[in-house]
Order: sequence, then C-alpha cells, then structure tokens
Amino acid sequence: MKRIYTDAILAIRKKTIEFKIGVKRRMIRKLEKADADQVIQIWLNGNIEAHSFIRKEYWEANSEMVKEQLLQAEVYVYEAADLIQGFVGIQDNYIAGIFVKKEFRSSGVGKQLLDFIKEKHDSLTLHVYQKNQRAMSFYKREGFFLTSEDVDPDTGEADLTMQWNSNKMVIREYQTSDCKEMAELFYNTVHNVNKEDYTKEQLDVWATGQVDLEQWDQSFRGHYSLVAFEDGKIVGFGDIDETGYLDHLYIHADYQGKGIATALCNRLEKTAKGNITTHASITARPFFEKRGYRVVKEQQVERKGIFLTNYCMEKKCD
Repeated sequence: MKRIYTDAILAIRKKTIEFKIGVKRRMIRKLEKADADQVIQIWLNGNIEAHSFIRKEYWEANSEMVKEQLLQAEVYVYEAADLIQGFVGIQDNYIAGIFVKKEFRSSGVGKQLLDFIKEKHDSLTLHVYQKNQRAMSFYKREGFFLTSEDVDPDTGEADLTMQWNSNKMVIREYQTSDCKEMAELFYNTVHNVNKEDYTKEQLDVWATGQVDLEQWDQSFRGHYSLVAFEDGKIVGFGDIDETGYLDHLYIHADYQGKGIATALCNRLEKTAKGNITTHASITARPFFEKRGYRVVKEQQVERKGIFLTNYCMEKKCD
C-alpha cells in the first residue's frame, strides 16, 4: 500500500530545525515513541478528511499497522508549544505522506515540513489521488510535476505519481544555435545509455559522430521541438511532427532518471491531434510502455549492413 509505511528501519538524520515566533517554541524534530498516539490520529483524520471518495473504514482498518510502522520509519514532526501540528514520512527519496491537523492547515506547516525534506534530497517522488485536488495543487505549487498515472489496486482510484528535482530545469522551444550541442548529446547518450542493449558495432552505425547539422536543424525547425536545460547545459531534447510522430527523445547520460524525458514527453504529446507513434529502441521501450504506448511491431533497421532492433509503438489518444 503506497501510503502505509514499510517495515524497513530507515536511517534517521539528526538535523533539527528550531525557531521561535513570539513566545511559542516551534521545531521540526524526529518522531519519538511518545508521539505515536498524536501522530496516528493526525494520519487517520487527515486521510478521512482528504479522501471522502474512499470509505473511512479503509483507513481505520489500517491505523494500528501504520502506528507500529511509523516508529520504524523516517518520520519528522512539526511541534509548537508541545503540540504536534503535522508530520512527514520519507523512505529514501519517496514521500510517504505529509499530514497536518485540520486547524493548522494553510498556516505554512506543510510547506515547512516539505522544505525540511527538500534540504536533504536532490529528488523526491510521491503519490497522490487524482481526486485529492487540494494536495495536487499544493505539490504543483511547490515544484512537483506529474510523471505517470495508475490505478491504486487497494481502492480502485486514479493514483498519480509526482516528482520534484532540486535543480531547476528549463524547457524551451528549439533554436538553431542548439543543434551542435544536441548532436553531441545524441552521440554520447547512444554510446553510454544504450550500450547494455546494443553491440558496439550497432552503436557505431547508429550514432557515428558525424551528424549533418544543416539537415538536423531543418528537421527540428519543421517539427515542434523542445530542449531541456539544467546546470547551464542541454540535458535533453525531443520533437514531434504534425502527424503525431514522435521522432527524437534523448536525455544526457548523466541526467537519466530525473524526470526530464517525462517532462519533455508531456509537452510534446499535448500537441498531437490524434494517435501518437514512435520508433523506440530496446532501451526506450519500457519508458514508452509506462506512458501507455503499445508495440505495433518489432522491426530490424539496417544501417551500413548492420541491423538494429527497434519497435514501432503507438499511443491512442481520445
């Protein structure tokens, strides 16, 4: 269950934030055993209040198990005048939940808990029910973006995955001046990211290092093309044509797994007026399948007498 903490004992960092407003002492600190009753009540009430579309018995049935697991998880509480107003649970880079007592919502407690966790991590992911619009709005406002949508098997509700990265990524439309750096990224990505699925001989004919920049520029200017920047350099790019064919999608080898491909795809797909097609490598196939693409056929592409496997894939759009 995505919102119920695992049994794994997680490392607890010692850092604590303490400050004063007026005469009230406030702090974010590690969960203690004596906090369990207050925290589980916040958890239970928060879930029931935020998820009116789920029977409250679902949360009640799991409260005792969660109470036990909270003491074994990485949990931080926000306390003011000896009263716990909210808490956050974290597992590696995954936020298991942020909960704030009803009377203290919209007072900055949730944001302070989130900011505390952001200081410890370069990237964070979480799940939120699609119908929980309040939570979705909060996370979007705090820099999280949607990466995927699924159905929670326990509740049957649409469940969204959201992600945040500490480095500020900028996506803009392609400019001719980007072409040379994109060609270099293409070569390095193919030879580093795809080497597990293709032989060196195949990689050498796929990305030769001798791109016709004029031809590339003409192609990108004829398509809807986007470039992602981070740390002052191009970290990804992609393009789609007017027929809905997603032509390129390449992410810098050092920036894999940070949601860049997802962010580019989200914007590219929005321009399609019908179904979307692409030719995906063995490496890229799982990424597209998670986005709802299906394999139409496997094919062998010939380059200088060398054959490479890829997949014609399609995503049906309503």
